[in-house]
Amino acid sequence: MTLILGINAFHANSSACLLKNGEIIFAIEEERINRIKNWAGFPKQSIQMCLDYMDININEIDFIGINKNFKANIKEKIFFSLSSIENFKYALKKYKNIQAVMSLEETFIKEFKLSNLKPKIINVNHHVAHMASSCLTNSFKDSALLSLDGFGDFVSCSIGTFSNYKINIKNKIFYPHSLGILYQSITQLLGFKNYGDEYKIMGISAYGSPRFDKQFNELISYKNANYKLNEKFFSYFKKGLNFDFLNEQPNFPNLYNNNMLKLFGINKQNLNDQQFLADIANSLQKTFEKILLSIINHTFLITNLKNLSYSGGCAMNSLANGKILKNSNFKNLSIHQAAYDAGGAIGAAAYIYLGLFKKKTIIKSKYLGPEYSLQEIKKVIKKNNLEKNFKVVLMNEKNLIKFIVIKMQKQKIFGLFRGRLEWGARSLGNRSIIADPRGPNIKNIINAKVKLREKFRPFAPSILYEESKKWFDMKKTNEVSDMMQVLNFKKKYNTTIPAVVHEDNTGRLQTVKKKDNLFYYKLIKAFFKSTRIPMLLNTSFNINEPIVCNPTDAINCFKKSKIDYLVIENFVISRKQ
Repeated sequence: MTLILGINAFHANSSACLLKNGEIIFAIEEERINRIKNWAGFPKQSIQMCLDYMDININEIDFIGINKNFKANIKEKIFFSLSSIENFKYALKKYKNIQAVMSLEETFIKEFKLSNLKPKIINVNHHVAHMASSCLTNSFKDSALLSLDGFGDFVSCSIGTFSNYKINIKNKIFYPHSLGILYQSITQLLGFKNYGDEYKIMGISAYGSPRFDKQFNELISYKNANYKLNEKFFSYFKKGLNFDFLNEQPNFPNLYNNNMLKLFGINKQNLNDQQFLADIANSLQKTFEKILLSIINHTFLITNLKNLSYSGGCAMNSLANGKILKNSNFKNLSIHQAAYDAGGAIGAAAYIYLGLFKKKTIIKSKYLGPEYSLQEIKKVIKKNNLEKNFKVVLMNEKNLIKFIVIKMQKQKIFGLFRGRLEWGARSLGNRSIIADPRGPNIKNIINAKVKLREKFRPFAPSILYEESKKWFDMKKTNEVSDMMQVLNFKKKYNTTIPAVVHEDNTGRLQTVKKKDNLFYYKLIKAFFKSTRIPMLLNTSFNINEPIVCNPTDAINCFKKSKIDYLVIENFVISRKQ
């Protein structure tokens, strides 16, 4: 038996996974456990949960893989640090993070109270781990590879191929030039300062027009698979990326400078003008898509392969992802559902397994986290004394589905907690808030009273796989089972299902098959039979926090929200009238 622990450590979205005999059997992000969004550091609790899943200790593991290698691109790092005194100062600041990676063995010994650590630690280059997370877990025999993000191991973009069980790198773009940092900088510029807020820009961009194209042409230039930022507009070119990824929530300083503020004419007044923000966001998204497609089309030319495995934080731009197959010569596209840094844990483990056995890695399910028995849930209900202030009913599956369908048609909102926790950023029916997509006011109700978020942000449709091509433009796309692509609706359904149709007539869909999630499939099927609408509104089960992980998280979220019903396995919890 071969056991490999993969980790994303001392980086945002810290995570861990366990690979057993070539299959990923467990994976989770640290934020789901410690409840600190995008948490960065050593994922001790995630690692422990992996070990508990198999009832083993850390020294029964054969290998530990981490998606970080301080030795990678060492020549480029040295040249950069010696090129100016500011760069040298920046290099010294980053040495603290390098020390943490270098002393990883000591960290394991300390955190798990060991006398020694038996498994061998293997460092995997950041972008190789990204690539491996996609190309080594899909069905492609060979594929072109693209990894695109902010930075990792001094690289922001890496292009390569997977063939004959080998990953070969053909091209890299080095620090300080980054398409991911451009997107992050504009996100900050528009007032969204939290790490990971880029998805808000995607949402608001649908309301704008690209009237700031000229400004973006000044910010970034590109040709084929290369791009270059204009250092005049970015603060970090001189000051460095001064962030700390050691056991805390990521917090970046402003990556833009006053020149960028002047370029867009930003002041306190127009930052409150949603149309102004939407136009800049739209211009950014269009710029991002043009450069991404330029890179992808060049990648096709230099690899001449029909399959593309795409990864990295930029691959979470589902709006751009939906345009890749339409606007390139690639026939097939694969994006790992945790394409961002958390997925590097699986990438590191899969890459080590590839090196040992010349085999790809199996992921049988998109649900790789913990699950909870009825007995465990009963204990939580009793501990929280729920039956005193809430109505608690246990139903069989048939009656539960019937109950949910009836109540949703009366505009009731459900928190759905069943089975194993999803892997990745999207809730896929096991930790979801669901509702009838037809309600004219349901989107505003959920945004204002449940999710407490901006009105411009859309909700996703979960649709029966067999009905999806009737509703969405899927000429070159077979399925989107993980919400990683935004596609156009075939018709204007704003009056039919307004809660899941975005301003630009798109939806970030999840196609649902029986084999993927049996209960969720049955639920949507029953709703379809009753309403002739083969989809539900689906959004993540959380309120300005990580997605709920355990029954206590779900109950706490239910209590502080206006959700009408909470379903935990076959228990239905509601407020007493």
